[in-house]
Amino acid sequence: MPLVSIVIPTCNRTGDLRRCLSKLLPLLPADGRVDTIVCDDGSSDESRRMIATNFPAVRWSQGPRRGPGANRNLGGKLADSEWLVFLDDDCIPREGFLDAYLKAFSAVGAKSLFHGFTYPVPEPTSLSYEAPDVRAPAKIFASCNFAIRKSLFEVTGGFDERYTIAFEDIEYFARLDRLGADAQCIPEAAVDHPLRPLPAFVKLGKRWEGRVISTMDLGAGPMQVAIRLPKHALAVILSRFRGQKLSLGNVKAAITFAGEFLYMMTHLPGWIRKHSRGPRSRFWTEQVALGKAPPRFGL
Repeated sequence: MPLVSIVIPTCNRTGDLRRCLSKLLPLLPADGRVDTIVCDDGSSDESRRMIATNFPAVRWSQGPRRGPGANRNLGGKLADSEWLVFLDDDCIPREGFLDAYLKAFSAVGAKSLFHGFTYPVPEPTSLSYEAPDVRAPAKIFASCNFAIRKSLFEVTGGFDERYTIAFEDIEYFARLDRLGADAQCIPEAAVDHPLRPLPAFVKLGKRWEGRVISTMDLGAGPMQVAIRLPKHALAVILSRFRGQKLSLGNVKAAITFAGEFLYMMTHLPGWIRKHSRGPRSRFWTEQVALGKAPPRFGL
């Protein structure tokens, strides 16, 4: 039985996955303490064939195709190990990445939740590109590079699979923090995350649906969501320009962000109708009943 399972969710990024595995597998110890699981939400079998040809020791599984949270949960269920390390397919692990986690796991009094550093490469020069940036200890961090004891992952139920586009990681780490699972930062467990072009406004706009789910979980009614979420979204978008200089890239990004906001406003009534009838998180419902919900419904 391996001590650690590295879970890599992937979806239609065979080239990125190949690069990730090429850097990761040489870091694995030869004694079988660590195995690698790829959960593939892709629309073709290209990644499966690539793994079978180039990385036969890697376990491949068809993903559930219900979003990133469900895909990560599948990897957690498939793992026969004490620890889970979650690594996104477009991350490039640095030398010492795995050794740092293994050392942390074996320490006396080891915690059950860790996160490493994630470096955007190269440094973004405008808002026209994006990448996760985690270079300090944090309670809410990027899900592209973290580790958790499997028993904790199981008892907390993993990621909430209602979040099919985005926000599943923010919700999960907020839930873990409320449960007292204080994350320890391991700077040496570092990965590089190449910059990617800013998505189209439609994809950015769809990410806000997760906020509707979260806000309603925290007790907000339809009218409160309709009033508060646009204000919150506008404040978040404007905050992205803090410290930015005037440039062509930032002007193009501003146009994309304007489209993002308009898309969110256009689809907000439908999201409210949909999720006002949907299930609620038992955990956050209990937090609300105990008077422990974040103020202003988390907005």
